[in-house]
Amino acid sequence: MRARLNGDELESVLARLVGSGIVNDQRLAERLTAKWVEDVYAPNVVRQRLLDRGAEEAYAEAALATIDEATWRLALDTEISAKIKKGDSVAKLGRFLTSRGFEESEIESALARHFD
Repeated sequence: MRARLNGDELESVLARLVGSGIVNDQRLAERLTAKWVEDVYAPNVVRQRLLDRGAEEAYAEAALATIDEATWRLALDTEISAKIKKGDSVAKLGRFLTSRGFEESEIESALARHFD
C-alpha cells in the first residue's frame, strides 16, 4: 500500500532523513561527479549535469573540487587508449571528446599524448 503524505508530513520526513544523514546532497553530488568523470565528461558538463539535477551551485563546485587534474587526465587517457585499441580514428576520438564537452586545446593535448 502506498502512503500518501501531505506537504507538511513530507517536509517532516525529509527533514528526518537529512538530519540522520540518509539524504545528503553533497555526498550525492560527489558520487555523481566521480561517475561522470569515470564516464569521461568534461568538468563544465559535469557541473551543468549537477545543476540540472537540482544540486546547489556550492555543492556542484565542492564536488568538482574533489577531483584533481590527474584524475581527469587518467580518465581521459584510459578512454582514449580503449578507443584506440578498438580501432577508432583520431577524427572519431576528437568528435567523441567534443561531444563530452572537452575544449579543443584539451583534446589536442590528450591526443598528442597518444599519437606523438
